Amino acid sequence: MNKITCLCIQIGKNEYSRNFNWYNSAENKGAKLQYALKSVYDKEGFTDENSVIVTGESRVPYNNKENISCKVSVENLLPGETYVYRVGCENSFDDKINSFRTRRADSESLSFNVVSDLHSKSKDFWKITDEDIENSSKEWQNTLEKMLEHNPKLDFIVSAGDNVSTPDMSWTTCCEELRIAAEKEHRYFLDAELMKTIPFATVNGNHEGHS
Repeated sequence: MNKITCLCIQIGKNEYSRNFNWYNSAENKGAKLQYALKSVYDKEGFTDENSVIVTGESRVPYNNKENISCKVSVENLLPGETYVYRVGCENSFDDKINSFRTRRADSESLSFNVVSDLHSKSKDFWKITDEDIENSSKEWQNTLEKMLEHNPKLDFIVSAGDNVSTPDMSWTTCCEELRIAAEKEHRYFLDAELMKTIPFATVNGNHEGHS
């Protein structure tokens, strides 16, 4: 059974391509994504004729043996359209349907937001608590909602790095407590609902390191 977490969209190699990343539970194998035009899906649902299935890559992260990390790239999307999609493994798809849109070909403007140094709301990133994670998750979700409220036509979000507080994962291989804290931080950051809809482009800051 699929257990999808941390599903998010990244910008692709051009404005009409997208990269999708997510975790699935470790007992699953492979990575697949099914997508269709929303206007067609609303009338017919997913069918073999109106949808496309793309196979991607999956691997077991070195710092998280309970999941597989999945990646699928979608190309040649049509301009000015809204798409629906679902993800899964080689044998099945998750029930959750998400959506995203593409820019119109004749659009003369491009709209994006830039964020940086989001970090968790902890006084000491060596001792991040579950309460810190919960509060940080709510603030990040609220920030995304405010972005979209301010600009409903937001095309993508750019992050300049330091999205989490727990340091470079290569430091934490000798410390299980920090490894778990780092994983929790990345999960709250990536699990925000709007990350499944709005493409995101980020770079690693010194706090992300090799994570």
